[in-house]
Amino acid sequence: MRPERCAIPAGLVWGGQADAHGALPGSEGFYTGVAHVLQEPALVLALIAAILGLLPDWPRRFRTGAIVFSAALALGLLAGRDLATLLPIQLALLLAAMAMGAAAALAGDRATATALLCIAVLGLLIGAASLPDPGDRIDVLVTTAGGVSVPLVALLVTGGAYDVLPTRFRTPSLALALRIASAWLSAIAAMLAALVIRSGG
Repeated sequence: MRPERCAIPAGLVWGGQADAHGALPGSEGFYTGVAHVLQEPALVLALIAAILGLLPDWPRRFRTGAIVFSAALALGLLAGRDLATLLPIQLALLLAAMAMGAAAALAGDRATATALLCIAVLGLLIGAASLPDPGDRIDVLVTTAGGVSVPLVALLVTGGAYDVLPTRFRTPSLALALRIASAWLSAIAAMLAALVIRSGG
């Protein structure tokens, strides 16, 4: 394709992006917070692990677990700076995801107390990892809101989608599929944790 034929379409694309950013002044920080969560493998695995841990024994565990997760997420935001000085957050996220995946794979809808403990730890660590670097107070708040919106929206969407799933599809096969997915997630988290440890991170 000749360069001059690309000029107008490219201009339209970039112009649209500029208008989109200009429509919501200050929203760049929010997008940065969202992108931070979605681009960090440890955060993504931890969030998926929390969701997989909430689905067994539906809906009782989800109702309790969602409250536990949200409270731990808020606590993680408050204590995030202190947690970051005590332990490597990325490694802790991977280890917690590995533990949650193993618990969900081995116990399924049993061991609810263990699952809720793992969910609380995951919420705490996700909250701590969602904090941006120190800076202007407003910028920090907007970026933090973007980061926190991802796990909360994921929680709401998953709960709503699973709730409307017809009962006839909630079969032992679906429970087995959740356990298999949890086992795979645990293995991936363990592999990444080993790489982080080996690299000294």
